[in-house]
Amino acid sequence: MVDKNLVEFIGYVKDETDKRLEEIFNTKIARAAELDSEYKKLLIETKKQVLRGGKRLRPALAVLGYKIAGGKKVETMIDAAVALEIFHNYLLIHDDFMDRDDRRHGGPNITGVYKKKLQKVVQPSNLQHIADSQAILAGDICCGLSYEVITQTDFDAESKLRAVDRLNQAVFEVAAGQQLDILASFMQKVSMRHILKINYYKTAGYSVIMPLQFGAIMAGNGSKLHPIIEEYGEGVGIGYQLVDDVIGMFGSERVIGKPVISDLREGKQTLLYFYGMALSDDTQKAFLEKSFRNPNANMAMLKQVRAILEDNGAKAKTLLLAKSKADEATKIAPKLTSNPELQKLLISFANYCVERNY
Repeated sequence: MVDKNLVEFIGYVKDETDKRLEEIFNTKIARAAELDSEYKKLLIETKKQVLRGGKRLRPALAVLGYKIAGGKKVETMIDAAVALEIFHNYLLIHDDFMDRDDRRHGGPNITGVYKKKLQKVVQPSNLQHIADSQAILAGDICCGLSYEVITQTDFDAESKLRAVDRLNQAVFEVAAGQQLDILASFMQKVSMRHILKINYYKTAGYSVIMPLQFGAIMAGNGSKLHPIIEEYGEGVGIGYQLVDDVIGMFGSERVIGKPVISDLREGKQTLLYFYGMALSDDTQKAFLEKSFRNPNANMAMLKQVRAILEDNGAKAKTLLLAKSKADEATKIAPKLTSNPELQKLLISFANYCVERNY
């Protein structure tokens, strides 16, 4: 069961973040209308996608990092933390393009919207390219907007510059993780070390460590906490990703927000799949190899893959490792802060990341 205080904290940050997102995008929609009506429509669709889903965990972690480092202007910190959510959507939009997905957060993403909108006026041979191009543009808009939000916050210039620098570092590292992930999907065999490296750069470093450090930077005196944040964030982030991989294979579309067959067809190299192959007999291995990275994989195949991963213990082993990573992180919490309430939030968040329902 998720801790009540954590639910209230994340809920508060989410509500405040969503209010600011609404205001920011409405301002940009009005500005886009001055340039062209079609550009206005792209901004409207981008706003819809950003506001349609997402737990706003990165802004919440940024606020938590700010408070841990002694920050007092929480409302101003939320103003800055909104930038991380906009930036995250920039990466999600580009990630969907790379994964060839048409859905996000339970509805059509930018590509999906424009494929439907343009199907009667664009030749089929060009439709995917034109729709994908709109998505890339929407991602670019979010990228620039995230930096604009940071620069307009009521923090001192040095803190804002250091925060931007930290975000730039995250871009560099998450791009490495994304490249490794894409290339791994074409490799027949990937080591556990390689998979964990991907998990670190794509999830732990970007989704946990960076937001906490971003908040600490805005507090003005949080650099001494950075190494400890890295220790905490590595365990939480990798644990989160391991569970996310299980959800991607076993979850419902309502929870995943995109077709449940996506990870199977993509052939995503996860620790779940690594354990699945390692623990399978010859017959099970053959079926997994036939199903993964198969663009024609269907629901019957997914059902059989799920059965194999459960029967041979791959799912249980993945979840057990995720729990151990979270347990390691909870031991770091007292090193980050002596405040018992903030310690509790850190511990609760680590547990939440590996106890999600699907």
